[in-house]
Amino acid sequence: EFHLHNAVGPDHEAMDGSVFASCGLRECIAQAAERAGWKDKYGKLKPRDGKYRGIGIGIGAQASGSKGADNDTSAAMIKIVDDGIVTLFTGIPDMGQGSHTVMAMITAEVLGTVLEDVRIVQGDSDIVPPTVRWG
Repeated sequence: EFHLHNAVGPDHEAMDGSVFASCGLRECIAQAAERAGWKDKYGKLKPRDGKYRGIGIGIGAQASGSKGADNDTSAAMIKIVDDGIVTLFTGIPDMGQGSHTVMAMITAEVLGTVLEDVRIVQGDSDIVPPTVRWG
């Protein structure tokens, strides 16, 4: 409930005047709660070994196309070699949230290839394009 109450949506204007072009946070929270069985578990977990246990959700955000440097600071570069292997170079690290998988899926879909032929290279600031966060 707390996260839903404070969640922003598309067309939200941030303090710096930038406007969110898209944001599926509310839908993501609702789907996570449904899959976790939140309504069946909330307030019903009993203390065990003198400790109270609960169920919760953590939320993080990646600013894509951030206005931080007064320009679009998200970037990616794609290299396609003769055997059809596609390499996507990005400065965005994957910290367990699956962003590299999603980037590979989008790349495969846009280029009309299969996911297995897409590789992700990230984190080396000598070869990846500039972005909001470098790994």
